[in-house]
Amino acid sequence: MNRTDCQTEELAHTSEIGLRAHAASLGDLFACLCRAMIALTGVQADEHAAPLTLEVDVSAGDVESLLVDWLNEVLYLHEVTGIVPQAVTVHTVTPSAIQATVSGRAAQPPSELQIKAVTYHQLVVVPQNSEWKAEVFFDI
Repeated sequence: MNRTDCQTEELAHTSEIGLRAHAASLGDLFACLCRAMIALTGVQADEHAAPLTLEVDVSAGDVESLLVDWLNEVLYLHEVTGIVPQAVTVHTVTPSAIQATVSGRAAQPPSELQIKAVTYHQLVVVPQNSEWKAEVFFDI
């Protein structure tokens, strides 16, 4: 599940920014939202930086909590390493666990838009018409 076909749209909310995404599978949805969340900040990968590959293993009690924990882990890794995800390979995903590899390069100078955290506000993760849909908001 390295290359995902998904649709995303930006959602506006007072003091928050969000994403709505649709993808064929739960793994594609999680990979898509990982890349789209960092893309919201406007940072670009520095093509001269060394490639980074990070293994991410997250578990939670339900699919909604898993999405929040997954995106918060990616956000943490972005803040610590500067990684801008260019490829996300989901090895396994269930409604309560995900194992994935995130590959990319460090960001060029940081953006002015900083995502502080992934929130549970109006969080939705549901199967819908043979695909998965999610809506998630970020505290900025």
